[in-house]
Amino acid sequence: MGIAEEIAQHLLDAIIETIINEGRIELRNFGVFEVKTRQGIYVEPTKIIKFTPAKHLAERVHTEGRLPNVTTKKEHAP
Repeated sequence: MGIAEEIAQHLLDAIIETIINEGRIELRNFGVFEVKTRQGIYVEPTKIIKFTPAKHLAERVHTEGRLPNVTTKKEHAP
């Protein structure tokens, strides 16, 4: 594993630990990860991780991002 991969892994480990211990982490100009408890009528409450991208990230992805070629069901209809 190279130095960049080690640094990235340590960063991800720190992010995971923060989410586990504090339930939330905000990364400026990237977004917010937070643990939410989801409840439903017929299911037991479960915890999910919610990600809200920062405005800067969302705008860049919207303007510069590449979307995969996706076909709709209508395009497959005979």
